[in-house]
Amino acid sequence: MESNHILRETYDIDYIKKNIIDINNEIINLKKKKIITVYDLEIHIMNIYPEFYDEYPFIVKKLCKCENIDMIYMMLHELEKVEQGKDFKEIENKLANDLANKYNIKKK
Repeated sequence: MESNHILRETYDIDYIKKNIIDINNEIINLKKKKIITVYDLEIHIMNIYPEFYDEYPFIVKKLCKCENIDMIYMMLHELEKVEQGKDFKEIENKLANDLANKYNIKKK
């Protein structure tokens, strides 16, 4: 099966950030209603935000698992720099170095 996810030239960063906040709030409300399994949360979010889920399933899954999404915010911040005119390759290299440093990956 071929994936329809391709590297885009632009991203709607505000759309992504807004949906992350909205989904986090929805998850908080669902947990108050005792809907707490990751599966149930994901199904519920998928039904409320189908387009976002289709475009960014990885983000939704991380949110439903209550995993740390700091790296996603860092990537969004760097994408904003690309949209403001910074070189994509420069940003890509910076992110790669940041990840390597964070996870103590040695360069070959």
